[in-house]
Amino acid sequence: MSYEARDAPLKVIGFAAALVAALVIASIASSRWLYYARYHGPGPVPTTGRQPSFATTPSAEPDILRDWRQVNANATRRLHSYGWVDRKSGVARIPIERAMALVAAGHKPAPAPPAPGQVPP
Repeated sequence: MSYEARDAPLKVIGFAAALVAALVIASIASSRWLYYARYHGPGPVPTTGRQPSFATTPSAEPDILRDWRQVNANATRRLHSYGWVDRKSGVARIPIERAMALVAAGHKPAPAPPAPGQVPP
């Protein structure tokens, strides 16, 4: 009659647990080393010559912020003023407040002019 052990030997379980614990500790230690090597390396991070600043003076603001303010000012000016979109075709723009008031009063917008090369209906 053959004999089969029902339980695993305690030595094997202990060895496997120690191996898993050693691997977890090694991975944590190597992750910590990689983190500090990457983010806390020697010396400051090289820049493009201009020191970073958090000042809010106009000379210190980034170009993209200055460009955004200019685009926003132009869009706001166009939204709130009369002007020509295409003078040759007779297409003009009106202030957004006036357009909303006309639509709220039930006025329909004028039909769009035909595209170049199209025959008007």
